[in-house]
Amino acid sequence: MSGFRIALVAVATRSHLGQAAVLAETLERVHPGVSRTLFLVEPEIRETDTGCGWNVCAAETLKVPDCPRFFFQYKPFQLCCALKPYAMDAVLDDSAVEGAVYLDTDLYAVAPFLDVVWNTWQREDVGLTPHLKTAQTDHRLARFLRYGSYNAGFLAVRNRPNGRAFLRWFQKCVERECVRDVRKGLFDDQRWLDLAAAVCAGVVPIRDAGLNVGPWNKRELRFERRGEAIWVNGEEPLRLLHLTSRDHPFFESSEASSKSVSIFEPLLAQYHVALERAEARFPPSERYGYGTYRDGTPIGPAEREAVRQGVVQAADPFAVPEQVKTAARQVSMPVDWREENIAVDQLLRLRAHPIIGRVWRFWKCWINHDLP
Repeated sequence: MSGFRIALVAVATRSHLGQAAVLAETLERVHPGVSRTLFLVEPEIRETDTGCGWNVCAAETLKVPDCPRFFFQYKPFQLCCALKPYAMDAVLDDSAVEGAVYLDTDLYAVAPFLDVVWNTWQREDVGLTPHLKTAQTDHRLARFLRYGSYNAGFLAVRNRPNGRAFLRWFQKCVERECVRDVRKGLFDDQRWLDLAAAVCAGVVPIRDAGLNVGPWNKRELRFERRGEAIWVNGEEPLRLLHLTSRDHPFFESSEASSKSVSIFEPLLAQYHVALERAEARFPPSERYGYGTYRDGTPIGPAEREAVRQGVVQAADPFAVPEQVKTAARQVSMPVDWREENIAVDQLLRLRAHPIIGRVWRFWKCWINHDLP
């Protein structure tokens, strides 16, 4: 792997620069000197933004179609997801860069991982990390049919024709469809990756137990401490830890053995100290720059959806709040998974009612056969 240039890439709003700074510290520890580029999803770059340990570039410089509309149509998290393939494509425009690795800012680098990426690139050009590390038969497996087989927080793409073709395909997928919509089977950008191996040449899963370990696969893994390192399933060192939310601890006593908790306690304590220090410099309360119209009026979810669905034709929706607000009254919002679960629960309660249930069954049988 020596002698080859690999670029590390991230996409974030200003409110997540604290996480990005901690990730940068750990990346420098495990892979010193490797190029790191962060595309900041804000209208302008401040001088203070550049102290986060990354080469900070404006996301608006990316080659996205209909830039103002693209940035308007998505909520902050979904916009960051949709910009991933464009960000990777941008760094790979440098022919001297052998490949790019995208990293979510809530990852924590524990041990070197680029050797695993490089070994994958010796076989194929695109490496994805599965949510599951082993073959499971647990009843909870069905949830991955909702979230996707792969975690989109880590992508490894080599600068070769198959890799670039994958990024172009991925860009088209998220151009308008990077949302959570239960009826369309969408979960931000992740569900598209399920199709990647079928429609794109050179796409393979990276089967490394220590890479991209998160709350979704911790139950199937065994952890043990060997000196300063944590090993996974006795096979690989823990390389990348995915800490998806501070509100949901990586380990909770009801879910994990006390042994696993004690193994991770020093590492998690170290992470939280570093994060607290970083967020004192980069507060997570920073206002989102694309959260308002040009006149300062906040943008609502239905207004973003009106632009995404094409109800609003304005080239720059940020400049025409009244037109967008009027159009927003005509759109129906995508149904999130949580909303769908609530609706199903309410439906079951109604059908269980002694009177309403009879009416429901009569209506389904004789009038509307499409009722659930």
